[in-house]
Amino acid sequence: MPLFDVEANATNHGSKASVTRISKPASITPVALVAANNKRIGTTVVNRSTATLYLDVAQQVSPEDFLVEIPPGAYYEMPFSIVGGLWGIWTSTTGKALIRDFIEL
Repeated sequence: MPLFDVEANATNHGSKASVTRISKPASITPVALVAANNKRIGTTVVNRSTATLYLDVAQQVSPEDFLVEIPPGAYYEMPFSIVGGLWGIWTSTTGKALIRDFIEL
């Protein structure tokens, strides 16, 4: 028996979604990765940097105070629909984040 049944746990929002492709350069000061949006249904982030990326839903994100730590080259998918903004900060200015923001139409 599988641990997770995709069909039984599928969510059907009953509408279509659009995706916005975002590329943000690495920064050692907090930078907004996505703006707040009440229709957001998901966000993915790929850390295309040699530096660690720290994410938070608060602008005051730092390497000491963050929601999630994304190592170089790693992929992160928000586990639930956060409709507020998403902020990031890196440990150096090398690279970028590739973001996909999924919005319900």
